[in-house]
Amino acid sequence: MSAFGLYRSSFGELFPVIAALDIAVAGLLLGVAWILRARVLTPYNHLPCERCNFHPSFTRTDHSSAPPGLSLKHDHSSLSLGKPYGSTWREWFKTYGSTMLIRVAPYYRPVILTKDPSFIRHVFANINDFEGSPRFSKAFKLMGLNGALPGVHGERRQRIRAVYGRSASLAAMRAKFPQMLKVANKVKQEISQASEVVNGQPFNPAPHVIAFQMGILSKIVFGFTDEEIVNGKPKEFQDILAEYLKSRQSLRWWDLHTHRILPSGRWRKHQHNRRCIANFGKRVLREKQAKITGAFGHDLKVEEIDEMGDDIITSWCRYNMANDIPENQKISDEDLVDNVPLAIIATMDVSRLIDTEILHRLAISPDIQARLRDELSALPDEPSLEDLSKVKYLEAFIEEIVRINNPYTTIERTCTRTSVVPLRDPIQMSNGKTVDSITVHAGTDVSVAVYQVAQDESLYGSDPEAFRPERHLGGSCEKVDGGVALHAAWGSSVGFSGGGRGCPVYQFPLAFMRAFIFVMVRSFEISEPKDQNVEVWTHTVADIRQWKINGKVATYIPTIFTPIIQDE
Repeated sequence: MSAFGLYRSSFGELFPVIAALDIAVAGLLLGVAWILRARVLTPYNHLPCERCNFHPSFTRTDHSSAPPGLSLKHDHSSLSLGKPYGSTWREWFKTYGSTMLIRVAPYYRPVILTKDPSFIRHVFANINDFEGSPRFSKAFKLMGLNGALPGVHGERRQRIRAVYGRSASLAAMRAKFPQMLKVANKVKQEISQASEVVNGQPFNPAPHVIAFQMGILSKIVFGFTDEEIVNGKPKEFQDILAEYLKSRQSLRWWDLHTHRILPSGRWRKHQHNRRCIANFGKRVLREKQAKITGAFGHDLKVEEIDEMGDDIITSWCRYNMANDIPENQKISDEDLVDNVPLAIIATMDVSRLIDTEILHRLAISPDIQARLRDELSALPDEPSLEDLSKVKYLEAFIEEIVRINNPYTTIERTCTRTSVVPLRDPIQMSNGKTVDSITVHAGTDVSVAVYQVAQDESLYGSDPEAFRPERHLGGSCEKVDGGVALHAAWGSSVGFSGGGRGCPVYQFPLAFMRAFIFVMVRSFEISEPKDQNVEVWTHTVADIRQWKINGKVATYIPTIFTPIIQDE
């Protein structure tokens, strides 16, 4: 008799129960072994980390000061600290230096967290050694966006980046800028007609920021005609997008990891809403492609595109249909469709957060507002993009907004080839040895802490937490160590990332911010109620900030708009 048969006959009718218990115990032991392997037995001796005490070269035995592991949210895009630990990244950097190794739950995956300028510059400059994060790729694939820019790599990514970059180039933004001014002026009219404004009372500016968002989306991203807007086409997409975002936020981690075996109701609803977005995107693309073919036939050249002032989606179609662009530089219609939701979500995130911050910064800084108004009043009523880009204080104001109020907390990269990375800030390891470079092994994730970089005194002076646009005038930040040292895509911060993987469309938010500020500052004196105490509240380990008003978390900041009477 075999050993299995003997084992079965020994327990008789109890065999199924005993077998199930054996499997459960075996699974438990495997789980314990995995935790021991990840947390204890794996030596990460090539990086300075307080959890490397098991390696002989480290002499410290006190584990109490080690950086705690982080817990990963279900959306695979942001990190948050569990309740047992009350410290933030800012406190970690003060304790452990500018570069550290952290472990991310549930598998205690090693991640380098850094705000070291030399490290960041090296990562941005060496794009072949530091690729986009596979975690982001997986997250976008789980969302059904297989062709979205953050989720693809290699030559495919370069083709998509080229389409993005051409459609949001400086030349393209010059052509689109008059439309941006029209959107901003329409929002100004809506604010002026509000009874609260007439009476000089504080009111919620959020609906008007949303109106600006939807106007930019409708006119600049999609290019809807006035007739289509009247017929509710933007509202149709807004509803589809709202349902998609709602279903996405309702997902739990088990929905993402068990959907192939047993898809939950939440997952099925999410996939339904994803298909609705895809179908809307396909319909819009077909309509635009048909219009382009009707206007140009099949003889479209690249030089005919830049000056047309088309919306961004139409520009994508035109560049993809141009005869003088090689086929190996074009992207598929499926990839175009997958990038439509990304373009919309990114526009909404940036415009909502930055425009809200703009209004609040103007409200609490009457001196900054007055200086902007003096310089902008010298411009014509309908300035060009070049006119506004020459106003140095406006550019400094936008740089400071991007630096200190960026909507994103980290920039993620993954090392593809083992590299020796220089450090500006040397690190003292547990054995007392000081190092000024570290070896980053292939497969290691790197997170650049955006907000903590913005608080670096060596880059931005002794008052980095203060909102002071003057720090960007005269190249002062660059002289200290700013944008040049960081290899930034724009300005003196990492707000738009940097290097060959920097934001390919940064000219787009810069353009609509200029339009928004120009119209708001010239049209209103913006202030805050005298009895309103606004403070910043850091509510996660990554220093994600929200506003508190008189001690309570705020979803919006009440603001007073006083119309300025224009001289005849």
